[in-house]
Amino acid sequence: MREAGPCLFRAVVLPTLCTMILLTGCGGSGGSGSTQPPPVQSTITSVTVSPSAPTVQLKATQSFQATVTGTGNYSSSVQWSVGGITGGNAKLGTISSAGVYTAPASPPNPNTVTVTAVSTQDSTKSGSSQTQIGPQPFDITGIQLTPRTATVNTGWSQQFTAVVEGTGSFDTSVSFSVNGVSGGNSTVGSIDSHGLYIAPATLPQSSSVSVTVASVAAPDVSVGAAVTLTQSTSAAPVIKQLVPATADAEQQIQILGSGFNAGGQTTSTTVVVFTGPHGLSIPVELFGGSNNDQERDVAVPLGASDGPIYVIVQDSLGPALKSNTIQFTRTPRIRIRAPQHDLSSGESTTFAWKQLAGAQPITLQWTADKGSVASDGVYTAPSALTSDSFAVVKACVQGTTSCDQERLGLHPFRVSPDTPTVTPGSNLQLQAILGSSMISPTWSSSGPGTLGSGGLYTSSSQFADAGGIPFTATSGAASESGTLQVTGQFPGLVNRISDYFNEQEAHVYGTFPTAIGVANNRLYVNSSYGYYSFALAGDAYPALAYLRDVDVYDISDPSHPIWIDAFEPLTSGKPLYCDGMLYQYAYTEGSYASGSLTVYDISGKSPVPTQHFSLQPSKGHSRNGAASISGCTIAEFGGATGDQRTVSAGLNAPLVLHQLQAGGVVDAQYSIPIPSNSTGIAGFFGFMSDGKRLFVNLVAADGKANLQLLTYDLTASTPTLLDSISTDQLSIDSFQLVGNLLFGTIDTGSYYPRTKVYDVSGNTPQFLTQLPTGYIEGASGTDVFAWTAGTGPRVIDISNPQKPVLKTDLFAYNEGTSDMTNSGHYLFAADSNSGVGVWDARTPGGLLPTELIPDDYENAVPTGIISNASDLFVASDTIGGGSLARFDLKQSPPAQTSQVFQSNVAPSSLALSGSTLYEGTATSLGVFDVSASGDPTSITSIDMPVAALAVTGTTLLAGTFDNHLIVYNISQPQSPKQIASVSLAAAPYQIVISGNLAIIADDTGGLLTYNISNPSTPTLLSKVTLFPEVFGVAIDGNLALLAAREYGLVILDISNPAAPSLLGRAAVDTVDPFTTYPLMYNKAFAIAVKNQIAWIGIHNLDDDPDAPSEGGSEVMGFDYRDPSHPRLVSRNSYGPSYTFVWTLADSPAGLICGCSSSLLALDTTQPLNTIGSFELPEPLRSSQKASSVSPSLSARSVASPAAGRVRSDLSTRLRQLHLQSHTGANALPPDRSSGETPLAKN
Repeated sequence: MREAGPCLFRAVVLPTLCTMILLTGCGGSGGSGSTQPPPVQSTITSVTVSPSAPTVQLKATQSFQATVTGTGNYSSSVQWSVGGITGGNAKLGTISSAGVYTAPASPPNPNTVTVTAVSTQDSTKSGSSQTQIGPQPFDITGIQLTPRTATVNTGWSQQFTAVVEGTGSFDTSVSFSVNGVSGGNSTVGSIDSHGLYIAPATLPQSSSVSVTVASVAAPDVSVGAAVTLTQSTSAAPVIKQLVPATADAEQQIQILGSGFNAGGQTTSTTVVVFTGPHGLSIPVELFGGSNNDQERDVAVPLGASDGPIYVIVQDSLGPALKSNTIQFTRTPRIRIRAPQHDLSSGESTTFAWKQLAGAQPITLQWTADKGSVASDGVYTAPSALTSDSFAVVKACVQGTTSCDQERLGLHPFRVSPDTPTVTPGSNLQLQAILGSSMISPTWSSSGPGTLGSGGLYTSSSQFADAGGIPFTATSGAASESGTLQVTGQFPGLVNRISDYFNEQEAHVYGTFPTAIGVANNRLYVNSSYGYYSFALAGDAYPALAYLRDVDVYDISDPSHPIWIDAFEPLTSGKPLYCDGMLYQYAYTEGSYASGSLTVYDISGKSPVPTQHFSLQPSKGHSRNGAASISGCTIAEFGGATGDQRTVSAGLNAPLVLHQLQAGGVVDAQYSIPIPSNSTGIAGFFGFMSDGKRLFVNLVAADGKANLQLLTYDLTASTPTLLDSISTDQLSIDSFQLVGNLLFGTIDTGSYYPRTKVYDVSGNTPQFLTQLPTGYIEGASGTDVFAWTAGTGPRVIDISNPQKPVLKTDLFAYNEGTSDMTNSGHYLFAADSNSGVGVWDARTPGGLLPTELIPDDYENAVPTGIISNASDLFVASDTIGGGSLARFDLKQSPPAQTSQVFQSNVAPSSLALSGSTLYEGTATSLGVFDVSASGDPTSITSIDMPVAALAVTGTTLLAGTFDNHLIVYNISQPQSPKQIASVSLAAAPYQIVISGNLAIIADDTGGLLTYNISNPSTPTLLSKVTLFPEVFGVAIDGNLALLAAREYGLVILDISNPAAPSLLGRAAVDTVDPFTTYPLMYNKAFAIAVKNQIAWIGIHNLDDDPDAPSEGGSEVMGFDYRDPSHPRLVSRNSYGPSYTFVWTLADSPAGLICGCSSSLLALDTTQPLNTIGSFELPEPLRSSQKASSVSPSLSARSVASPAAGRVRSDLSTRLRQLHLQSHTGANALPPDRSSGETPLAKN
């Protein structure tokens, strides 16, 4: 019974439990059974919710999981709530019993809500998640309304300004109401979305009204202002007449009436409000006072439509006054485009057209200067064309002078497709079209691959065979040429959008794109062109204005854009694509100080403007600072003092962010604390913001302080300076953020581009590297695309973010490029008067440059370059003398180990023999010992004006500026001994030794070949003349490759050195494909060969001291495996148009370029980067000597890279080269009139 007592006790206290125990634990006999432990009590210990801090977009869902822990047999079920409301609601979002949260349609305020899971077993146990609705956190705390009280006369206006306050990034837009009526009414007065209140014309029953402003993002946050209405004693402005009442965009009109200077106040500001498309208004603010109370002049803004306009006059001492409205009619504008830009004899095409402005239906009148065009826009080419020419087709709005035109290429027959593109190892069928029929011409090609007799081209699969393949189709007396483009092996230009027009009939213009952007599979090109507007009464001359339109291209096939639409923009700036919408932004617009921002819906066939913002100083947006765009964040910062952008040191500077998101614009304003300095003023350069941080390049105005890169945290309640590091002067609009990499381009006026890269993943930017690129314009995957003024697109590989490297260098024809964008790895550039260039950048390629001297080299020209296995020596002509530099080739990149400066010395050339270096200058031949590292040691010097040097064995050849070839025995390097002297026709530029031959590029003296088997008696074997000049020569076996000025690359067979024969040539064309200016035509100056590619350096010898056009430090590479048809396969530029290449030399470190602005090592491991060549057609181009033109190629043809153009007066003389002496067995008969032997034919 020992067990009974406790059991009975338990039975008294817990009868039910005791009953259970008696049944299980008290039975049995003799107390031999064991005692079972009591069960664990069921309890809840915790509830956790995951994810703990997610970000959920509007209307999106998020699944939450509740983890319940406890003891015993506990329940894991929970009850969900949002913001303390079970199941949530429409304002905060709802949550299901399964934990699936659905965000609301609009964000709550604040936009972080608490999602809670409460245990159903124990309501004291819960877990929660702080969930952010939308991309950025915010908390709107209030609105500052100015003024809070106002007295307004009837018919007058009062401007209210509302600033929404809070933390984070949020929609700062507000809504206004009067006496509870949204927007007010005619009884109590009206108020627009910008806060302009217009008092009623008569006093209402109660003269007190209330103006209320509420946050759109948080309507429960509002504030009111008390307005007292009084009977007006001053008249509002009155518009009586518009002159003219019908006008085009940018055309000046006069607004005539009264009351335009607010009762005689010259401090008044006038805002003219035009009707815009789709119900939008376009305000134009006129700054500065006027004594004229009866007139205001204004330029019609872009996007203005038919409809009423009115003016608002605001005096700084009084209220705003709104005028009556008057009807304005917009001159219709049109855009015409032909789907086929090149036509054969008798072929037709139907023009498409788009009305850009004007609300009334219009009728077009069509004309053409050649061929015929019907009233429905169907153009038909002349039926019997014998040569290539052009037709200008024009359409004008009937009854107006508003016209558009397009230039079409006319051909006896044409080749289809217009831009033939094929992948390696594939087939492409070329077709010849005459009218509506196919013809069968004779096909020929001088490049790799095979072109069959039926026009079927089969491309080679070999890497080196890709790029541009020249072809010709011949039918009777007519022929058409072009380039087959084999793409996919290496990058290059694959197309160019060039719509020719000639508005004033005085010059040929291409399309002038100013800004460019991509959205989905559409390319948006913002273009402008000049026209003479109507003169106002009393004006002696009409004003030059600029019309703009945005052309829209389908880029489903990026290499073949197709025009599909056009529209007149409301903003003249860059098209931006953000959150499914198209935006355009301009910091300042036209001749006015205000800027603008427009939002377009691009979900339909044509873009539709949905919002237009006028960014005006009177609204608190400073317009005398600067702006930067990075991604979908626009930052406006600072102000200006004179020409320099400045902020006040020790005070706060204004920062305005426009964040383009959710189909609208979210604005935020900040006050940025600027560090103090001794002057109280600080100049700023590059800056950008991603909405969370601000990066600013700052320097004291006195120039004594180092340039700094400052980083600010914008997420704090007050912007906080995180850190400051030393840096260079970085260009005002060059900052771009890609991931955690900040790019900024050095802005010091240098010829050579340099961009710094920083890791900004932490609070302090960490410098990573400096790259030879310009502004960053886009990215795709791990590639970043940069545009370098004067050079072209470049691609940076950031697959290893800590080691960004240059991977691709592409070529653009001129330095007028204003903008670039990308669709994947296809690049599109607004290429000035060259139209829009299209590059395929899917693969790496190009001569990638490494700058050997990192500092500016703009005052030095490398004139002599020589190397051995371990050292590179460079002689340079500098201001006041010369320099001799040495680089260690064992390091990568080569490191400069010494530099000797030489006063009053002008170096011209170098030669190396073992450990002895020879330097030719304008006054001497210097001999140096370079056996030891460090500075070369001078051994001796000989007075002699040396122009060129070459060494072989113990023989040194020196060409002199006084036209001699002098031979030295250098068996004793310390004392060269002259053993021969030969007179030359000119001072040589280069001497090359091949076996027993000395081959001399003798400028105007031609190409000279000497036998130097006996160095003491050099024997002239041949003299090739009648080139304008021969500047450079390179030897490859039996080939002599020449840099021959206008003739470009010339290849001679010198297997019989006494009778060289011409094999082939390739012109080097122009630095700008749309040029008609003779000095822009390139000239071959320097040459080097490597791996059967002839590298030509360009120097145009333009002696214009004001604006020389020297070729842009351009280096062109020609594949000469087939020497009779050298083919352009690489083209690179390393500076603006006024720079040039003086010398090229092969070395273990790559191709060394001695440019007028830099010393570069060019990587030749993957140098190919040229596919197509798109240039101004021959009928539109001037010859180099005269203004005449000789029609040849079509408006849209792809010019053969090897079939460049030379001066018309030289073209018939190319094969009339002559020899000075002996005639070869297959030479032509002597030309008796010249006394020389003609060049042998091959």
